[in-house]
Amino acid sequence: MARALQAYRSKRDFTSSPEPHGDQLGGRGSAATAAHGRRFVVQRHRARREHFDLRLEMDGVMLSWAVTKGPSADPRTKRLAVRTEDHPISYADFEGVIPDKSYGAGPVMIWDQGSWAAVGAEPATALGGGHLKFVLSGKRIRGRWALVRLKSAGARENWLLIKDRDTYAEGDDSLAQRFDTSVVTNRTFAHILQGKKGQLQKRRNPPDFVPPMLCIEAGSPPSGDDWQYEIKYDGYRLQMAVGENRVVLRTRNGHDWTAKFPDIANAAQLLSTRIAVLDGEAVVLGRDGLADYPKLVSAIKQGGAGVQFVAFDLLRVDDRDLTKLPLAERRAALQELLGNRGTDAIRIAPAVRDGGQELLARVTVAGGEGIIAKRVSSKYYSRRSSSWLKIKAVRRDDAVVVGWLPSRAGRHFASLVLAHRDSVGLRYVGRVGTGFTARVEREVFEQLSRHGRKSAPRGISGLEAAPDNTQWVTPRFTAAISHGGTTADGRWRAARFLGWRDDVAGSGTTSARPDAKPVDHFAKSSVTLTHVDRVVFSDVGLTKADIAAYYQRVAPRILPHLQDRPVSLLRAPNGIDHETFFQRHPMPAMRRGIRRIPSPDEMRAEYMSINEADGLATAVQFGAVEFHGWGATCPDLDAPDRMIFDLDPADDVPFAAVRRAADLIRRVLERAALKSYALVSGGKGIHVVVPLDRTQSWTDIEASASAIARTLARAEADRFVATASKARRKGRIYIDWLRNKRSGTAIVPYSLRARPSASVAMPVSWRTLAGVQSASQFTVADTATAGGSPWRGFFDVRQHVTSNVMTVLRQFGG
Repeated sequence: MARALQAYRSKRDFTSSPEPHGDQLGGRGSAATAAHGRRFVVQRHRARREHFDLRLEMDGVMLSWAVTKGPSADPRTKRLAVRTEDHPISYADFEGVIPDKSYGAGPVMIWDQGSWAAVGAEPATALGGGHLKFVLSGKRIRGRWALVRLKSAGARENWLLIKDRDTYAEGDDSLAQRFDTSVVTNRTFAHILQGKKGQLQKRRNPPDFVPPMLCIEAGSPPSGDDWQYEIKYDGYRLQMAVGENRVVLRTRNGHDWTAKFPDIANAAQLLSTRIAVLDGEAVVLGRDGLADYPKLVSAIKQGGAGVQFVAFDLLRVDDRDLTKLPLAERRAALQELLGNRGTDAIRIAPAVRDGGQELLARVTVAGGEGIIAKRVSSKYYSRRSSSWLKIKAVRRDDAVVVGWLPSRAGRHFASLVLAHRDSVGLRYVGRVGTGFTARVEREVFEQLSRHGRKSAPRGISGLEAAPDNTQWVTPRFTAAISHGGTTADGRWRAARFLGWRDDVAGSGTTSARPDAKPVDHFAKSSVTLTHVDRVVFSDVGLTKADIAAYYQRVAPRILPHLQDRPVSLLRAPNGIDHETFFQRHPMPAMRRGIRRIPSPDEMRAEYMSINEADGLATAVQFGAVEFHGWGATCPDLDAPDRMIFDLDPADDVPFAAVRRAADLIRRVLERAALKSYALVSGGKGIHVVVPLDRTQSWTDIEASASAIARTLARAEADRFVATASKARRKGRIYIDWLRNKRSGTAIVPYSLRARPSASVAMPVSWRTLAGVQSASQFTVADTATAGGSPWRGFFDVRQHVTSNVMTVLRQFGG
């Protein structure tokens, strides 16, 4: 091959002339796209033995592998790829004939080319670790792939080329044989040998701008079979125009903002289409799935990292104009294009066909802007249309009045200063100056003026942000307030006074409005319980009413772990001494507080999640004792947000050994730059929980968890096993990694356990864990009165598994 390269460099017709080669493409995946991704090429080479040379651009050279039978898009087929010497980047443009008597003599065809991007670890690090994951965007090879190095076999460095299971995976290995022409010149090997010129492929520009379809505002969601509902995103409206030579991102006014969103532009190059126009929104999504506009502005200032394109419509694909088709057909085409999910930078906006009021209520409680209702039969009109309706969220909350501001317009006051009580305490949420009639304003002022004070009340967080001229009052009056959600700094938007809360102890007694209903979902429940005196835990005398009361008390702590997460219930309708069973799907009568989640798999029943205290009470009413959650949340159940290791000891293993095992896993994870948390399961063992940033697939997380468990089991076989066999578990601890699967579940923090002592799955700090004597040590009484935040910062951790894990594991003999 060295001589072939030398011949390549020395012969003018191979270097300076387009013959017999082809062209220097300026399209997606060529040298012109180097700013958006590295270049790759697959050259089909008919030498002494035909093979395919895969070359990836890195650090100024083309890394090269000889793939004997060519790439296979079937994940079950693993192709041998022999690493060869690095080639100059210019060789990626070579298509022609290597002369006789030169090494590798024979015709070379550019079988495919495009751009590639590493997945996960830095490519140089991954390459050195022997496991390089990457995405290819070519005309024939697309999607996620991996190169995995085998153990040394003499002088050859053997790897395996493996297709990942994604949208572009195929059911057979015919890919390499389906195409026998050059992707550049459309020539066959016969044409190349005969020296015939090829016709260069023309590359089409992105389509022209299409003025967007806009909404009309409505007061409430419409109902009927012809409507679908989406969350209204607080971001920038963008139109994505994909061409064969580049991608353009335009604002709703047609301005080119491509440079502001490089991640989105890069991802758009991987779409399985030559030409497309997508309508959507550029957003930064928070943990609750809602768009965070201030974070979006900050991300744009920092180069656009982390911004996502949420696609909700498809206007054109290849040569098809879809604007005259019904929305339902356009959405189906969009899902086909993006594979029902999309990529990390391009996602599909979730939509539901019923439950508009329920969705609006959930968005309102979460602090979102509102929802969009769209007629599924409507065409795409480049104007404002009543087929798209915008319904703003209006939330009602209770607030304690802590002061008022003087008026310059002759009123009794300009506005009231408010604080809201959450699970931590009172915090400042801004002011309210509307919603007062003249009579109500006078009565409110008379009430407050009798309870004035010289200084600000103590113990209210954020009160330093209140205006300097605030006239303070004793915080004893509670008002019902409507507002449009919460700003980034914790203030209520568009607040409006509804009236005093007469039903709250210590409130005033003036003109409470009938629509001022309690909305504190973390502290109250309106679910009616039956058979409240039924004893569920006979050993400790715990009744159904006691269980309901416990879950209401710990609602602020358990609900964040249940939010939008599919949940399974362990039910004991007649008590834990009788039959118990798991339930994954909601019963028809399970309504209040139970959110139904459409199954991500066709022909399967709905799942359920619990986002509020009413849902906990409903579950208890149906005999639920334990709550077990998936490792992912809606709307993207294919993006895990946690990895869990369940340490399940044999009966003859002391708990101290389980503690040491948990600490060992913590240290392994810590050396791989992964923060972890301890959960005393309430049963026999300990869960080590690793929060994730939802940027990786179940395949990635399952493989990583398996590698960690199996490596530790091999390295310390006298302590651990990584298989579920009880026969092999004697005297050992089973590291259960199988919970890290798509529909696997694990006990939720603060959940009761169906054990005689009414133990609880208790999150603890690593320091506290050192003193815990039993996995069932914590009970209802302990948890209901416990304070502090043992998992402080858990929901703020942003991390994902990198190749560092494999490096660390090799130190344990993996």
